[in-house]
Amino acid sequence: MKKIGILGRSGGDPERGKVLINMGRMLKENFHLDLIVNSKEINPCAKDFYNIKNYVKFDIKYSTYIKLFLNDLINLYKYCKKEKPDRIFQYTCPYIQGPVVALIGRLTKTFCITRFSGATFEFYKSKKRIKDKILAYLTLKWYMRLMFLANKVIVLGESQKSEAIKNGCKSEKILILPQPIDELNFYPAKSKSEAKKKLGIPTNKTVILWVGNLQDYKGIDSLKNLIICADKSKKDFLFLIVGKDFNNTSEKLRKASKIVRIEGVIPNTEMVKYYQAADLLIHTSYIEASVPNTIWEALACGTPAIGRDIRDIKKVADAVFRTDEELIDIVLCKNWKSSTHSKVPEEYAWNNLKNKYISVFNRGDL
Repeated sequence: MKKIGILGRSGGDPERGKVLINMGRMLKENFHLDLIVNSKEINPCAKDFYNIKNYVKFDIKYSTYIKLFLNDLINLYKYCKKEKPDRIFQYTCPYIQGPVVALIGRLTKTFCITRFSGATFEFYKSKKRIKDKILAYLTLKWYMRLMFLANKVIVLGESQKSEAIKNGCKSEKILILPQPIDELNFYPAKSKSEAKKKLGIPTNKTVILWVGNLQDYKGIDSLKNLIICADKSKKDFLFLIVGKDFNNTSEKLRKASKIVRIEGVIPNTEMVKYYQAADLLIHTSYIEASVPNTIWEALACGTPAIGRDIRDIKKVADAVFRTDEELIDIVLCKNWKSSTHSKVPEEYAWNNLKNKYISVFNRGDL
């Protein structure tokens, strides 16, 4: 078995922990997996799939990016020198750990793979303050390019491949591999009515689900406009809003209409109930790396999803929009119904992606 060293954080952020568990579940039978961490805060489930390695013995949970970078650099260097892995791979935190894997791979002559996900080179545009824009621009345009020094670079879709090439990555290095969908924990409901009852929702309501951090770049303006128009339509809509609040946005949405139910932050293990109860997922964000997890998860639950026409969303979503008027028309003028089967296209199904990842780690290509 090839030994794979994966640099990633399994604790703290539930999303990062989730994607690492999915990767472990996908590769455990074919590879010896080491998870190189830099904190005492380790997701207990990670131990089921990885051998945990940590050569730096202090907790830097609340440290700055510079300290995180230096800690990862030292940790991965010590790991490579001691364990002599066949591959090293960065799966989370591309803005810190991508450059670390590429630099240590070059330094120790270890075949290295980075994954360009999450942050994009255009993220600085979402910043409001000039100081934040400049800092984000310099970080993304120069520092993050170091991850392209890796032997191979995984991107999530065609649009991200184009962005990587535009910012200096050689085309022959790039492999397109979408985010693996956790079809074990996200699956269709046998009964939509029963799914709604579990959340205390009247079965006659058309449930529209929105998931994400309540920040401006997530398209809160579009969401609010849709809610107001849906309320005026006199149809039996209910908007379920799930996510962390920012700037008291949840209260502003609640005041916009009585058809809004704010759920706050929901544990990932409970999210399947919301996808199953929903008749439609809407994704309004202005910025994404590729197809967001929330769309994949909705489709896995048989729930139709619509999103803004950015990145690769139109390849898998049931519909896309560019303006608020289009969004309102799509939602209000069609009777949305979920399926009792997964709506994930076959090419993105778990087994197909698993075989591709195995090929990448065995041969370095698809």
